Amino acid sequence: MLAATLLMSLSACDSDEIPTDVDPVDRTAAELVEEADFLSTLETAASESDASLLETLGQSEPLTVFAPGNPAFENWDVEGLLANPTLLTDVIRYHVVDESFTTGDLGEGQTLASLQGTELSASAGSVNGVGYFRIDQDVTNGTVHIVNNLLFSNRTIAERAEFFLPANAFYNALEEYELTAALNDPADDLTAFVPTEASLAGLAPLVQDQDLTDADVTEILQYHLLTESVSAGELVTALSENNDTFTAETVQGEDLVFTAVRAEPEEGEEQGELTGITINGGQASIDLGNVDLGSTNGVSHFISGLLLPEAYRPDATETIASTDGLGTLSAALGATGLDATLGDRSAVFTVFAPSDDAFSAYDVDYLLANTDLLSEVLTYHVVGGQELPASALEEGALPTVQGDEITVSFGEEDAVFVNSAQVTQTDLSAVNGVVHVLDDVLLENQPVSLQLRALLATRTLYDNLANAELDGAVDGGDLTVFAPTNDAFEGSGFQELTFNERSEALQYHVLPSAVDSATLIDALEADDTFTTETLQGEDIVFTAERDEDGALTGITINDGQASIDLSNVDIEAESSFIHLIDGVLLPPSFTEDGDNA
Repeated sequence: MLAATLLMSLSACDSDEIPTDVDPVDRTAAELVEEADFLSTLETAASESDASLLETLGQSEPLTVFAPGNPAFENWDVEGLLANPTLLTDVIRYHVVDESFTTGDLGEGQTLASLQGTELSASAGSVNGVGYFRIDQDVTNGTVHIVNNLLFSNRTIAERAEFFLPANAFYNALEEYELTAALNDPADDLTAFVPTEASLAGLAPLVQDQDLTDADVTEILQYHLLTESVSAGELVTALSENNDTFTAETVQGEDLVFTAVRAEPEEGEEQGELTGITINGGQASIDLGNVDLGSTNGVSHFISGLLLPEAYRPDATETIASTDGLGTLSAALGATGLDATLGDRSAVFTVFAPSDDAFSAYDVDYLLANTDLLSEVLTYHVVGGQELPASALEEGALPTVQGDEITVSFGEEDAVFVNSAQVTQTDLSAVNGVVHVLDDVLLENQPVSLQLRALLATRTLYDNLANAELDGAVDGGDLTVFAPTNDAFEGSGFQELTFNERSEALQYHVLPSAVDSATLIDALEADDTFTTETLQGEDIVFTAERDEDGALTGITINDGQASIDLSNVDIEAESSFIHLIDGVLLPPSFTEDGDNA
């Protein structure tokens, strides 16, 4: 009740705005703390921890006070600290040095003895790595520097985690599994990788899904601790000296593997600038803005992600099943039995996983009902025997489990493509490999007729080809199919044609060579018109549509019989291309005067 009352009174009088300039007044450090609104939290903490503290700050002997302003307490459990006056006394005394130092007096990394008894490392720009908000505030008995955070390096890793709000979830997990004592031993020198609250939220479903015991969870938490203290600077140095990979042993017994993420090197540089550090091939990444949180028994670094020893890491099948947006793929793996294949923990795979949105363009029921075909399609998305994180992907061909090759390429802003599908999410970690998410299903090695049957938008076209016994005619060669969508057939009068006329009209949508959209656009550059012969034998005429600036805005066919959907072109199938169009094309000979009107 006392703590709650203090907090209520505190919130009523606090000001988080620290003035950049304070009128010089003859007063002691104690009087500054008592009178300045922006130091009201420090005043309350000093008053309630040890009454003699304010007396100390008012002594005549010179002092240096690294005074946390009210914003410095925002990420700390003030109520919890007020309820622990002995600890709080130690914390506040750690902010005071029994000698006056301006920032001009401080050399780089100068060691100062605090009233608490342990040392501070100060410089003109920071103390214990904490920056100053305002410096060199004169008081009659020394100097006051306003700091941006609490100085907590004189406490253990466990104590820091207990009272530092962003680490509370980690502390609560340590406490639940009786590990706080291990992080309170001052004889240790450890490194703690502290998952965010959102990352630790993944522990509960893991416990449930894998039916983990308390001993299992204890192992997982111990896997977040290194057996020795490693600062961020030491880690960066180790990465630079070891080809951007560094391995260190955990308290649990297994190793963590750190990998540097770098920007493209500038001209003349051997390696690019470090932009990040991942752990275990993407299982987690270090928050480089929250590292080197010092403690008496080691150092803490914040991470995004949950680190799992090998026995608790999901296999590729489990990774896919637990990832939002991959439900359709998970169901397809189960329908074909490939879930067991990708669940083989002794094998290694790189899986390019089509998302649910990618599957939404296809007739999934048809694919699920044809498991042999579906198995062939799915295994075309899997590279066996290789674990290729995003950092290891290179332009060129990769062999798939299905037998055919897929092609990796790079686009603007480091976009990664597999065939024509873009990688939208990378490095989903699995114990037996890695999973990357795609925005399309890879069907490039399948026949044209299969593509037309599987695509929802071209189901009517496929049915008409099958009815005319032409579905096989579009397979097995270098062809280009201008594919009317289902809506294009509505009201087109196509079904009113005779069988032979329908057959001719369908062949009129096919060119006897593979022409991608770029080639077609190049052909239109000369005079905005391009004519070529179709599989049916008559010519088809393409016309470029342009805006006032001459930029291509569209391509029409046969004076407006149809337009090419430029957002749905270059759909590859075997060695052919499919381009969607919004109308049904009729050969010139079908019209009364022989034109394309």
